[in-house]
Amino acid sequence: MRPVPNTGTTVSNANEIRSRPDPDAETERARPDEPERDRRPIVASRRRRLLAYLRHNGERICRDVVVLGVWALVATVWIHAFGLPRWLCYAATFAGVVGYTRVTSPWSRPYLSPDDLE
Repeated sequence: MRPVPNTGTTVSNANEIRSRPDPDAETERARPDEPERDRRPIVASRRRRLLAYLRHNGERICRDVVVLGVWALVATVWIHAFGLPRWLCYAATFAGVVGYTRVTSPWSRPYLSPDDLE
């Protein structure tokens, strides 16, 4: 028997399938409502979607955490060094996070969810 790619099944000959298809397998289908086909695979499993998302955006997520953490630290140290009120620290941190999210592009999904097709 040989495995059939992306189905989780094994085949002893070309006409006989021994098991059910794997629901976690990635499949590609055309989206019926869009004329130009989206080339991202459709991933049904939530676990596989999460893993694909983290693999695709992991470096970006870590970079964003570091940049925002450094901003919060610098703003806190600067505000406390000048003896400014504590509420200004929260306002500066919030303004920095909002400003950072406005100038950076959003994270992207490398797949389509079956919910996207409904």
